[in-house]
Amino acid sequence: MLVALLLVQNVGQSAEAHAKDGGRAKAIKIVTVTEEGRSITAKIRIKSYPDPENDAYVLRSGEGFTVISVDKCDDLVSISAISETIGIIRKTGDSVPDWLPCTEPELTFNDFVIVPLTLSISNPEFKQTEFWSKTLGKAAVEMSPELPRDIADAFAQREYGKISIIATELEKSIREAGKVDEANFLYSIALDAGARGVLMSAGQNVDPTMADVLEYSTDSHRFELKADVREAVQDYQIKNLGLAKESKALGKFTWETMKSLPGGGNVYAPQYQLPPRSAEDFNGEILQGLEQPQY
Repeated sequence: MLVALLLVQNVGQSAEAHAKDGGRAKAIKIVTVTEEGRSITAKIRIKSYPDPENDAYVLRSGEGFTVISVDKCDDLVSISAISETIGIIRKTGDSVPDWLPCTEPELTFNDFVIVPLTLSISNPEFKQTEFWSKTLGKAAVEMSPELPRDIADAFAQREYGKISIIATELEKSIREAGKVDEANFLYSIALDAGARGVLMSAGQNVDPTMADVLEYSTDSHRFELKADVREAVQDYQIKNLGLAKESKALGKFTWETMKSLPGGGNVYAPQYQLPPRSAEDFNGEILQGLEQPQY
């Protein structure tokens, strides 16, 4: 509530200052939620006719809503919202345009959908060396030319323990570089792969395209293990790794857990750590551009 008041106050002050200059700034509340009503974080863009779309710029971003200040609000002013969480997209199409005309006092984008992130782990692009070369960036590839193929092969061979370790190491480096959204995506990939490795080690037939491993958490604003999957991980750790039922490590993918999974036994984790310069080059836009299911 305090954030909301501050936003409104700031926009109000901006509008007041603008009015003194002879302008007529308007405060517009932009609401961004999923079809189920879950609040999400999004970047808001605005453009005015006849400016081309590529002249759009980010105004502000907020959690669930954003209050922006515009000089005018009519059919010639268009606004768009882009999710800041990989795995959440707008269900746009012929009937739902990307850009909506500005309306007062509020404009709502309630067509965001949560794409089952589990589908991403079986994405064919993850098995391509070229994909990882572009995603990791020039600095990382120059430092370790074999890295893209090594990661691609792990996905191709469904080495879930190795994938979980790789994603965990990359996530740490990327997060330290300030790329939170990309880090959260890698965090979820580590969980996804780890859970599949547990199910496979338990003798279950793991369909690489099954989409019931993760769910979006409105608390952490990233994808987490579903409750029943977390219980399966805990059961595996107790029976196979000897963890106590009171252990705080239960349900978490510790090094011992990841190394016990397919492909994880002989992995040298530090080789997947990116130095700061390489981490900064990590191309999150390629992850965001992964082909998503059609609705």
